[in-house]
Amino acid sequence: MIKLATLLALVAGLMCVPVYAERLNVNLVVSEKGAPYQKFANAFKEAIVSADVDVDIIESHAVDGENLGLIVSVGMRSAKLAVLQPDTPVLFTMISAAGYRDLLDGLTTDGNRFDKITSAIYLDQPMSRQMDFIKAVLPKRSKVGILYSSEEDFDLKAVRKVATNRGLSLVTRRVGEARLFPELEKVLSTSDLLLAIPDGSIYNSSNIRNILLTSYSRSISLIGISRPYVRAGALSAIFSTPEQLANQASEAVISFLRSKQLASPQYPAEYKIEVNREVARALGIILPSKEAIRTLLSKSNEGRK
Repeated sequence: MIKLATLLALVAGLMCVPVYAERLNVNLVVSEKGAPYQKFANAFKEAIVSADVDVDIIESHAVDGENLGLIVSVGMRSAKLAVLQPDTPVLFTMISAAGYRDLLDGLTTDGNRFDKITSAIYLDQPMSRQMDFIKAVLPKRSKVGILYSSEEDFDLKAVRKVATNRGLSLVTRRVGEARLFPELEKVLSTSDLLLAIPDGSIYNSSNIRNILLTSYSRSISLIGISRPYVRAGALSAIFSTPEQLANQASEAVISFLRSKQLASPQYPAEYKIEVNREVARALGIILPSKEAIRTLLSKSNEGRK
C-alpha cells in the first residue's frame, strides 16, 4: 500500500510535468524574394518564436496544403495560389482591402458559396484614418481629390460619408482607359489636395512620376500611400511597415492556435508617418512635426470611440 507521503510526492511530480498544446503547422508563403517580403518573413518568425507554432517559409509556387493548420500568404501573388488549397484556412497579408474582396469574389461565381476559412490583415489604411491624417497635416484644406478606376473596388458613398463627418468634401473622377491625365486635370482644378489610393491601374510605376509632376505644377499636394511616395515627391504619407504587419499577423496566428478560428479581416493596428519638408517649403506649407500629427490622430481616434 502506497504511503501518503509517497502518493503526495507522485502527485506533485505529475503537476510539474508540462502540458504541451497541439502545435500548429504554418506555411508562410511569400510572393517573391523582394525586401518587403523578406522583412515581413523575418519579423513574423521572430514574433512567433515562443508560440507552439512551426513555420516554413516557402515561395508561392511551392504551396502544399497537406498536414497544415494554417497558410499565411504575403502579397497578392501568393494569395491567389494559397486560396486554392483545399480545406486549409488562409490568413492573407500585405494585400489591399479591395484586393481581398476581389480574391473572394472570384471564387463565388455562379452563386456558389465560398466556404473556405479566410481572413486578412490589410495593407492599406482605413479611410477614417486617412481623413484624420489629412486634417492633421493640412488643417486648412478641405477639398480632397480622389481618382479611382472601379466602382466595385472603391465605395464612394462610404468614403464621402467619412469625409463629410470630418468637415471635408470630395472631388472625385472615375478614370477609364487612356483617360488618366484629363481626369487628373479636372480633379486638380477644384481640389486642395490629391489623395492617392491603392489602385494599381492608376498609381503604378508608369504613372506616378507624371502624377506627381502634374500635381506639383498646380501647387497641389499629393498624400501618398507609402514611404517611397514621399521620397519621390509626395507631401506626406501614413502607412504600415512589413514588420508592423508581421507582428499583427503573428498575434492573429497565436489567437488561431488557441481558438481554431480566424478573426474578422483587420486594417493595420500600427502605422508610420512620413513627411517631405522640401516639398512643403516649395508649396509654402508649414507642416506639423510627425509627433504632433500622431498626437492629433490619437485624439481623433479617442474622440470617436
